[in-house]
Amino acid sequence: MRDEAVTEICRMPGSVVRVSRWSIDFGSLIGSGTFGSVYRARDDEGSGEVVAAKVIYASRMRWGKILSEVRLLSKIAHHDGIIGLHGAHDVTNANGHCVVMLLELGTGDLLDLLTRKRVLAEAEALRYFREIVGAVEFLHTQRIAHRDLKLENVLISASGACKLADFGLAHE
Repeated sequence: MRDEAVTEICRMPGSVVRVSRWSIDFGSLIGSGTFGSVYRARDDEGSGEVVAAKVIYASRMRWGKILSEVRLLSKIAHHDGIIGLHGAHDVTNANGHCVVMLLELGTGDLLDLLTRKRVLAEAEALRYFREIVGAVEFLHTQRIAHRDLKLENVLISASGACKLADFGLAHE
């Protein structure tokens, strides 16, 4: 998981940085939180697929907790209702130490959708509810509690399906 060749990965707004086969565009912020930020990234050696690069700074979160999130997501990302994981890389340089998780890129989250539409048709709301309950049921069969389930952590995939994301507070 270590990638020493990367320079200036942590906190370089506006630049494009390569991590393994992925080019992360630090000028294309998707979102940010207490422990890190999410940017757009592209597979430069394969399909050209665009993904989300979640950069978690070790200075903001216990290292063991970061690794726990990566391990947990590696275990469950195959489920249709869980955000896909394309890989994770441990990066150390002069700016610090961070982990870059490469995740399936959604079209937005459920809060964005509800803010934009204001009202959902009953059939659409029921479909989203079933998908969320199905993903939570899967987590519980794996003896995992998400512990941060909210509209912002339910992403909408390119096909319109709900995907649970952000397992930073999850517990096995």
